[in-house]
Amino acid sequence: MDNFDVLINDAIAFTQYCYPTQHPIFESAQNALIFGAAWLETPRFLDIRSIYNAGGRKMVEMDGGFASGVFRGSIWAVRPVGALPRDSDVLIKVEETLPSISHAVVTCPGNIKVEFGCFEVSHSYGDAALNILLDDQDPRFGEFLLLVHDHNVSGALKIVQEVLSWDVRLVFIEKRSTVAEGDMVPQLGVLGESTCVALSPDGRLLLPPTTDFPALCEYLRKLARYKFGVGLRNLDKHNNLCGKLSLELKWRESGSSRYVPWKPAPMGEDGFPLFHSGDQIACVIRNNSDVKVWLYVLEFAEDGSVMQRYPGRGGEEQLAPGSSTKEVAQMQLGISSQKAFQLAECEAVKEKEGNCQQQVTEVMKLFASTERIDLSLLLQTPFVYRESCCGLSSLLHKEVDEDNIPAWETVNAPFVLEFGT
Repeated sequence: MDNFDVLINDAIAFTQYCYPTQHPIFESAQNALIFGAAWLETPRFLDIRSIYNAGGRKMVEMDGGFASGVFRGSIWAVRPVGALPRDSDVLIKVEETLPSISHAVVTCPGNIKVEFGCFEVSHSYGDAALNILLDDQDPRFGEFLLLVHDHNVSGALKIVQEVLSWDVRLVFIEKRSTVAEGDMVPQLGVLGESTCVALSPDGRLLLPPTTDFPALCEYLRKLARYKFGVGLRNLDKHNNLCGKLSLELKWRESGSSRYVPWKPAPMGEDGFPLFHSGDQIACVIRNNSDVKVWLYVLEFAEDGSVMQRYPGRGGEEQLAPGSSTKEVAQMQLGISSQKAFQLAECEAVKEKEGNCQQQVTEVMKLFASTERIDLSLLLQTPFVYRESCCGLSSLLHKEVDEDNIPAWETVNAPFVLEFGT
């Protein structure tokens, strides 16, 4: 065996030891077309650390906690990794969460083994659940109401009657042959048949119009997860990392080579960094604490997708106290295809140098922790495939030993992306 074979075998052994569930399809959609699909969503599951009995109840200890997006009250299905969901899957309900582990009670018994995986089927969003306003007397919403009460979506969506407390309003737009002044969502133009639209409190179209209610539920779940992830933060103001991490956005013009120095981000009139489609951006992270931290940067994009931009696969590393990273999470900004739906708020069209310009807001979010964390539960694909290429009050549970809670912190860095239409 030559040196190259030894190196490869050592690398494989190390990777499998550190990441025993690693699989090419789990990693990304890079080779999706080989398997006949344009996009593959990353499977979200956690390993089982142990199965035990407590007070006459069967319990499962999962390898993931609230730093990974696992929350008390969420429902998980337990089955062999790679197996299709079945009605006979064992169901467990999370009762206690720590930063890196969770304890759940078996609510629907059945065959369960340590080598099985735990797949989330109902996320407990608490106060972060989407409040949906609709006319529940309209029979056309009957199917939707049944779906909302299903355990797969009931944790993310909540039907409300109070006009002042809703996040999304669902209404039917009747078919129309013309568009008159004052008509609702005039941008949809002429409609050959009625369709259901989701509106924000300020009247924006939030989701692609549809009468496919299962698809609508999935859209709304993604919207809930997006909202939840952007708002996720450590509520413990006394943790060791509180206020001690910073994220600075850097910038280079479109077409710049890698040898062009990074510049401070240009600022817009509203005080946020302002970039243009095609610009290159990067993040510089500063650790002002007195401990080493693990760093993760997620992009909450304008099309509803949530992607981990740093570190890359297998590239986790700690940042020493009092030090900064180089320019990481480097990326070129772009808007999804015109057919893709824009989740982020889009400002009014304005004229600039004779061209129509629009602006959307995106967020680069830093997660820093004294322990490694898995953020895959927050990741998601856009509402429409991008052709060019998730109660906050329960984040920390005080019944656990506070001395054993690792510190963690988040930093949001919103920016405005301007593009022509």
